[in-house]
Amino acid sequence: GYIEFEFSAQDQDVPEDTLTYSLYIGSSLSNKDLIYSGKDTIISVCNLFIGKTNYWTLVARDMYGDSINISGEFDCPNIPNLLHEFVKYDANYVAKTILDISNDTILTREYTFGTRWDKLILRIGKTKEGIEIPIDYSCQTYIGRFSGSTVVYNQIVMMDSHYKKLFKYNFITKSKELVCNYSWEGFRVMVDIEDGMITHDNGNQNLYVNDSLIAVDAHTPSLSKGIISFIMGNEVYKYDGSNIIDIGGGSTVINNPLSLVRNPLNSNGSIVWSDTNNIVYFHNGTTTISIGNGTNCKISNGQVVWQQNSTVYWYDGSSTISIGSGQNPDISDGIVVFEKDLNGNKEIYVYVNNSTYQLTYDSNDDVSPLISNGNIIWKNINKSTNEVRIMHAYG
Repeated sequence: GYIEFEFSAQDQDVPEDTLTYSLYIGSSLSNKDLIYSGKDTIISVCNLFIGKTNYWTLVARDMYGDSINISGEFDCPNIPNLLHEFVKYDANYVAKTILDISNDTILTREYTFGTRWDKLILRIGKTKEGIEIPIDYSCQTYIGRFSGSTVVYNQIVMMDSHYKKLFKYNFITKSKELVCNYSWEGFRVMVDIEDGMITHDNGNQNLYVNDSLIAVDAHTPSLSKGIISFIMGNEVYKYDGSNIIDIGGGSTVINNPLSLVRNPLNSNGSIVWSDTNNIVYFHNGTTTISIGNGTNCKISNGQVVWQQNSTVYWYDGSSTISIGSGQNPDISDGIVVFEKDLNGNKEIYVYVNNSTYQLTYDSNDDVSPLISNGNIIWKNINKSTNEVRIMHAYG
């Protein structure tokens, strides 16, 4: 974990005197180590005592050796420890997109150096090799989700835009099965899966659950706890297995409804979305309310994050607060991750227990973070070579 100290002091006798600072941190009042000594007044400190109370003392000395000091304490919550456990998924692949994450398992769209053809890789835990999901030669894929041992994904032949298929693949039995063909002029069929239940819009904007047609002119399904949210006309609806229910929220076209897609701790089919006026709506399973303005909404266990311009907001189920500057937020179990631009260099931050911590410190751009059950995934982009690597901090 990391925390940033910012402080200032002035010699009352000689105001122009340059002061030297010493910072001590320890796990008890009587046992502190020297962490920093110098003239800087902003210090980022790592090697904290995770999950414990940290005690600190700051000493300011003038050129004659006279000193003053101040002490305090803070609690450092359990957050993923990037320094001790992380995996760089590089090998011979370049990652294009992180498609899905659940706990410590991720699904990525990649390609091999020197080719144009996609690879779909499922990586479980700390393995770097992963499981390659079979994609036909000269095909690309844009959409992928997984649940249990099953991955669903689309497949497009690059030389024939009419050849578009949706497959499901069981990586235990190594069996691949066609779900549907589609010829909608858009490249993408939207799909989700949970416990063997597959919902998709068939690429032609008709909503299906497995092989059963549920709604016509409906698209962008999202599935959790047996509840499907989707767009039909200019409204968001949900399907509870028996009934289609209009949950409203906005008079303009709705963008990207997201139910509680991947977090097993979530329940009750809570849904968040924004409309083209950038109004953020939240449906708690019963009622729909507006909770703010912005885009890029994510939800977990009844809590919502989103961004408005370059500020990240958090709705805790009762009120909305700003947690600071940043973009591309995600949330899981009350822990928020986001990227932040620091003088042209993008880093990953974690917000937990009302405190913000910087997770990455390097010269590359760290972007597009996702979190699931304490596991944080993001893309690390070399600004000189544009090489992309997937990074994983374990919870």
